[in-house]
Amino acid sequence: MKMKPKGTRIAQNSQVSSNLKASGSIARAMPCISLPIARSRSNGKRRARHHPCYPNRSPATHKFPSRRSNASVRSQIPGAFLPAELLLRIFHLGAELCDEFPVIASQTCSHWRFLVLHSPRLWQVVRPDGRRNLCMKRIQRARGRPLHIEIALPPNTKVEASALVDIHSRMACILPAIRQWRSLSMRFDVYSPFLLNSALSGLCTGRPRLASCVPELESLALVYPANDDTKEFHLFGGNAPKLRRVTLHGVRLRWSSSLFENLVYFDYTHHGFSMGRGTVREVLAMLSVSKNLRTLRISLPDSHDADYFGEWLADTHASVELCLLQKLTVRVAVGCNPAKELNKLFSKLVMPSLSVLQLDAPEDYTTFSRKAVKSVLLPFLGHPTIEQLVVGKAWNHRRCIDAFARSLPNLIIVEIK
Repeated sequence: MKMKPKGTRIAQNSQVSSNLKASGSIARAMPCISLPIARSRSNGKRRARHHPCYPNRSPATHKFPSRRSNASVRSQIPGAFLPAELLLRIFHLGAELCDEFPVIASQTCSHWRFLVLHSPRLWQVVRPDGRRNLCMKRIQRARGRPLHIEIALPPNTKVEASALVDIHSRMACILPAIRQWRSLSMRFDVYSPFLLNSALSGLCTGRPRLASCVPELESLALVYPANDDTKEFHLFGGNAPKLRRVTLHGVRLRWSSSLFENLVYFDYTHHGFSMGRGTVREVLAMLSVSKNLRTLRISLPDSHDADYFGEWLADTHASVELCLLQKLTVRVAVGCNPAKELNKLFSKLVMPSLSVLQLDAPEDYTTFSRKAVKSVLLPFLGHPTIEQLVVGKAWNHRRCIDAFARSLPNLIIVEIK
């Protein structure tokens, strides 16, 4: 093997260094040109590729996504660089207006997606609509936080033969997370046979595990004005220790003390399956259980009982004392004049802490007769604790209201709507 002399190697090194210096000077003299060319794994040829994030860029000017390009995308989004606390506040307000807002925000950019997916509060409201996977994903992203369940059929909903199956599938989506329920709201503005039974069957007794499965439930709203099911539903095995607010319209429930004795708010519209004295008897039985009410809103149907003013009321029900009740709202529906029922009901109620009395009616309601207004207000005549009187348009008989207001010794505010 022949050895090259040392002088030859030194000469070669000096020649290489001189070539590098020359190339550096040439590079400084030439403008900087960058070609975003990617190598193909198959044949090694260089070719340009489009990226889905930049469909309008030509291959010659395209750059692959990087941290710098992501930052440039974020800079084009209004409010992308706001503080995380302020962004989350905006997201929470948006989620109250639109159920899909968290999903839309999570698909805007990586920064927003990180904030949305790591904020369980944005996913606490669940409105099941048949998309089971989406519903389960929302419950999962809530991360064990209390859930607010809302099921609704708006007035313009087209009810088909599969409506019962649809409601049953919605309930099947949320029942596995029943221990996380903070509130449950069902509002059906369209009619379908056995609709309520299909919605509530999974919550009634007959399933032993429901006896203590709603430890966090605080609010319950069941609204179905067109209900024709006379069945009396017994929910949650009669056990919901934190239940404080109930709204019922057209629905009949078994009013057990273990379930409803701690209520502080009760909005009740009678179902209409009982009339006259039966209505008053049923409402008094309910109020005798829920004696801790602070707010009561009540609406009763017309009387169709000819023998209404018998002695049955004095014999069957003693007075019901609502010591903590502070606000009473009396509502009437269009076409109803339940003056007799309201008079008998209020004459049996003792409300020593009542401070606000509100007489309400729909805007399109025709004016009450003067006799009906007097009949409703008679049990409150001279009430010592009423401080505020709110009178709706349908109740506004000036002479009658003036005489009633003068009889209240501690009245401060009179509001005429």
